[in-house]
Amino acid sequence: MDELNELRDWEIHLQVIEGLRMDDEQEWYENIYRARAEWQARIHEPVLPVTPYPLGRIGVEFGDEVVPILPPGKNCDFKLWSQADFSSWISLVFPQDTDKKVVDSIRSTSRNGTDILLLATEPSINERLELDDVQFSRLQSEARKIVNAYHAEKFERDIMQYMIDKNQWEQQEMRLAAGPYHWR
Repeated sequence: MDELNELRDWEIHLQVIEGLRMDDEQEWYENIYRARAEWQARIHEPVLPVTPYPLGRIGVEFGDEVVPILPPGKNCDFKLWSQADFSSWISLVFPQDTDKKVVDSIRSTSRNGTDILLLATEPSINERLELDDVQFSRLQSEARKIVNAYHAEKFERDIMQYMIDKNQWEQQEMRLAAGPYHWR
């Protein structure tokens, strides 16, 4: 019976020692993970910028160089055009006196430069403007030229920003790869 009690005591003793070892090991791992988390929190992981993609051209116009008609002193950013700029653009697209009725009907239904995108993409707007096919085709063609030029300029700006962001990311990657000694 003494041997049985001694064996039980020994098993209890081993369980206690194993539990203490496990507690120490768990605490050791927690300390390591905590230290690693603190070290990683100090390092800002660089994020690779997203590559911009070119927007498709709307109803591509034929010819080597497509030059849109623009109001005086304005660029292809049609979203910034006022109603006066839009009216000026309509007058440039339809310069003949015979198109005076057309110009007036378009001016009465349009508000500002944001309508350029509607003219370029929505064929149903022709019913509201009451234009014949030739006039609407001409108006839509000029609107598409402006929208395409705007998208091309925007894409170029996005690519330039992407290249700047990518260079910054590569520099951060090089600093991270060099390790903590490089930061001193």
